[in-house]
Amino acid sequence: MQHDVRVIVLPVYRRHWLCHAWSTRDDEGASGCSCCGASSSTSTSSSTSDLDFRGSAQRWVGRAWAEASRKVDTSVKQQWHEIKVAKEGSFRSYLRMLAKFVLAQEHPDETFLKSLPPDTRTIEIMYPSSMDASRVRRHLRMMALRRSAMHRRRILGWTLMTLPQAPLMLTPLPNVTVYFSVYRLLSNFQAMQGANVLRSALERAEAAEQQKRASRSRRGLFRVLRDRGRACGVDSNVTPIAVLVASVVLQRMSQPAQRWHTPLSEDAAVHVGEHYGLAGLKEHYDRVLRVKLGGDKHGDAIIR
Repeated sequence: MQHDVRVIVLPVYRRHWLCHAWSTRDDEGASGCSCCGASSSTSTSSSTSDLDFRGSAQRWVGRAWAEASRKVDTSVKQQWHEIKVAKEGSFRSYLRMLAKFVLAQEHPDETFLKSLPPDTRTIEIMYPSSMDASRVRRHLRMMALRRSAMHRRRILGWTLMTLPQAPLMLTPLPNVTVYFSVYRLLSNFQAMQGANVLRSALERAEAAEQQKRASRSRRGLFRVLRDRGRACGVDSNVTPIAVLVASVVLQRMSQPAQRWHTPLSEDAAVHVGEHYGLAGLKEHYDRVLRVKLGGDKHGDAIIR
């Protein structure tokens, strides 16, 4: 099962952007790439075999982690349901307030990257039409590179913090710290996976653009794409591709030129969410203001 992901890029204030993603599942996604599979099976080069093996290993690891994440997620959802229905003034009601506070502090970029599934096929990136596509691509690529390294370090840190707490699971004591540590561990892993997916999709899109330019200049149709794929480990069977789309609707709603003087208004964020049917966009917008702009909707308290 594969996913087609859509991404909205909105300028909030100056260099601060809001990136929001949502996905749709495609049960027939594997058949859609049958031509790529046929072409790769006819190749006898050792580099292609290495890429196929690496891709199979990555898919196996991704499925194993996805299954583990699903089981943990099911357990956490059950625990969260019990906490939500707890009576006011009880210990679980205080846990509910604590959990809401913790979730509200999550960085918006981490939330965005967690929304990119590891089995993504295409990423459609929509941005206001007046913005430069190369600037949008560069911003997302730098985010993916920076966040991938950051979450990799945090995975190690949270693993070292979680292991000593494992014996607490066998005791009747509240396991709040254990659940929080496991949540942060899985959250960082999902964000790292999303950053790698985004980086691979942008690299494959750039390779496709180089192929176009090479074909127009008659410098060999496949040479640039082949060299780029070998350098980055790009395999069209397993690597998603990013497609940048300039949106007149986002241009009208966000007015990027005005965002250098005033932040994006709450009404504009609500209208964008209503237009695309995104119930969580408003909450994502609020977190961008709180984390990146210090909660000041007038842009006077920018966090540098």
